[in-house]
Amino acid sequence: MNYTDNIEKMKKIVHKMVKPSRYEHSVRVAETAAMMCEKIDFDVNRGYFAGIVHDMCKQLDAKKLIQLAKEDGRPITDIELDKPSLLHGRAAAIMLANDYGVTDKDLLEAVRVHVSGMPGMSQFSKILFVADKVEPGRSHIPENYWIIHEEDSLDQLMISVLEDNLRYLNEMGYEVLPQTEELLYSLIKEKD
Repeated sequence: MNYTDNIEKMKKIVHKMVKPSRYEHSVRVAETAAMMCEKIDFDVNRGYFAGIVHDMCKQLDAKKLIQLAKEDGRPITDIELDKPSLLHGRAAAIMLANDYGVTDKDLLEAVRVHVSGMPGMSQFSKILFVADKVEPGRSHIPENYWIIHEEDSLDQLMISVLEDNLRYLNEMGYEVLPQTEELLYSLIKEKD
C-alpha cells in the first residue's frame, strides 16, 4: 500500500466517522508516530497513516464494535463486554482490512492492539501504542515526556508509558485489561 497516497483519503474518512476532538487527537497521534518512526528509521508515512486510522471506530455503537471485534477470532474479555469502546482498535483493524484493502499485517496489528497492547508486540505496534498515550494533547502526560525519554530504548519507553498509564487508570478507578499488565511484566522480564 502506498501510504502517502492514502493518507488524505483516510483523513477525510476518519474526519466523518469521529467527533472533532477525536479527529484532532488522531492527527496528534499521527504526528507523534511519524516523529517516532523518523527517529528509528521507519517509514514516516506509514506511522502517520496508522495514527490517523487508529481510532476510526471509536464512536461506533457497542453492537457494531462487538460484531467487528468478533471477526478477528480472539476472545472478548468481560471487561471489554462491559465497556465495548475498548474494542475500537480491534474493530478498526477489521474495517481497514475488509473495507479499505489494508493488507499490512504489522500495521493492522498496531491498530488492533493500540488500546491494550500485548506481549510480543512488533516495534511498529509499540510506536503506535506509545504515540497514542503520549501525544501532546494528553492532559495527564507531562509536556516534556518525550524529551525525558528520547534517549531510552523503545522497550524502556513502553515500560515508562505503561507504568504511567496503569497508575492513571488505577487513580481513575478503571479496570485494567489483563493483556496490558501481561505486556508490562513481559517487558520488565526481558529487560532484566
